[in-house]
Amino acid sequence: MQLQAIKKLLESLSLDELKALENKLLEGDSIDPSQVPGVDEGEQLTHLSGAIWCLEQSAAQGTTPHEQVRHFAARVRNSIS
Repeated sequence: MQLQAIKKLLESLSLDELKALENKLLEGDSIDPSQVPGVDEGEQLTHLSGAIWCLEQSAAQGTTPHEQVRHFAARVRNSIS
């Protein structure tokens, strides 16, 4: 997971576009790495899911998506430890 990749997605794609790309990956289709960074489909899916989560949480809590990136990273760290 690369936080810079999530931030890039937040700056360049809407929530609907992110969800469409996520669905495409979940259906087994490939996505151009220039559109969604990642070494493989799993990492691309992580970046898309993270960006979607950040946008949804920012809307629900009245914060910016970039503030939510820190919370997302903390959730990932906590799930690993």
